[in-house]
Amino acid sequence: MEKTLWSKNFTIITLGTFISAIGDVAIGFALGFVVFDTTGSTLLSALFTAVSSLPRIVLPILISPYLDNFRRKPVIVGLDYFNSALFLLFGFYLLNHSFNLPLYLFFSLIGSSIGSIYGLAYESLYPNLIPEGFAQKGYTISGMLYPTVHMIMTPVASILYTQFGLAPICLIESVLLAGTGRRETDL
Repeated sequence: MEKTLWSKNFTIITLGTFISAIGDVAIGFALGFVVFDTTGSTLLSALFTAVSSLPRIVLPILISPYLDNFRRKPVIVGLDYFNSALFLLFGFYLLNHSFNLPLYLFFSLIGSSIGSIYGLAYESLYPNLIPEGFAQKGYTISGMLYPTVHMIMTPVASILYTQFGLAPICLIESVLLAGTGRRETDL
């Protein structure tokens, strides 16, 4: 049997990370527009985006030593399920309630924190999932995931947000993350 980069585990983690990245980009992009559309303030929208980014700067420094005490697979799977539930709850909230800046900021901070912890767990598990002899190709794919998702999802998120609003984006991402978590249990 010929060895390939796309082993079962490599494929599962790559697709799972791709789906997680879709949610990160789509929600992060759309939330900034929601704040601007609702408040009309570019300053408030910029502050919202900046504050939402803080967990990605601060958490890796604080969480990395603690994450070393845990197996990565359960962390990744658990975060996908938790994120799925978070998106589901927020999506249903959005269907029935109007704009609430503190709640939107709280959701964004929780989502950014989850993304930061997921990224740490992913980066430390990923080398173990690349089949021997395929490190260069594996890391090339890993390095292309987020830029590709940003390039694709930014206009898609804009279209989805303007056509349907934020709630459907959250609900779709919830379903995708639940499916990803189920697949990642096979790692």
